[in-house]
Amino acid sequence: MRYYILTSGLLFFSLVAVHAFRLVVEGWGPLHHPIFLVTTATSAAMAVWAGFAYRKAKAIP
Repeated sequence: MRYYILTSGLLFFSLVAVHAFRLVVEGWGPLHHPIFLVTTATSAAMAVWAGFAYRKAKAIP
């Protein structure tokens, strides 16, 4: 279960990183699109949640 949580967290974090890179490349233009803001905020929240869940999950012996 820990590997699933870790993989999910890394995928959500990579989406946030790609959005941050897009802001660097394209400027502030994407911030005018609500779907961009929603997906970035949701991905960031899920990445943080996955970090907490990963720490709380116990390793299976």
